[in-house]
Amino acid sequence: MDEFVESLVFFARVLSPPTQALVDLLRNDPGLPGNGSWILFYPEDPELLKILQQEHTRLFVSAYPELNPSPFASSHLNPKHPQQTLQEIEALFQIRGWSYEGGRCDRLEVLLEAGSQIGNEAERREFLNRYCRPWLVDFAEQLASRASLPFYPGLLGAIGELLESELAEEEG
Repeated sequence: MDEFVESLVFFARVLSPPTQALVDLLRNDPGLPGNGSWILFYPEDPELLKILQQEHTRLFVSAYPELNPSPFASSHLNPKHPQQTLQEIEALFQIRGWSYEGGRCDRLEVLLEAGSQIGNEAERREFLNRYCRPWLVDFAEQLASRASLPFYPGLLGAIGELLESELAEEEG
């Protein structure tokens, strides 16, 4: 697995609901994707897991289905008819035999994980350019205005930097 694919998997995991294993990984991994600074805001706080769980719930769960900003690609890619884009993504998941746990398949973490499963680089690039890259910057900016902590805005910034550098490199 190359570094870009490993980073996609890592970021998908970090966007998922926080667990103690994740907090331990974030504290102990010197090779965090991006510059890693987005985890250093509470490095030794014994309540870090609880703090991240509360922030994750507030930003990504508690206001469902009217989350603003929405973590769903379909809401950004096709705001007038998000169901069409969701059905397109669901069909792609079915064709490829991908599975995901709970929720919707157009959540950013699910799409990053799916992108990591595409072995063909050109297909991976096309998938990420279609379903993740176009809306990530706007989503990150909107999320930053609602976030209480710098963690998730910083995380989305690192994901955006990764996608921009990797996909722009591939385009040029």
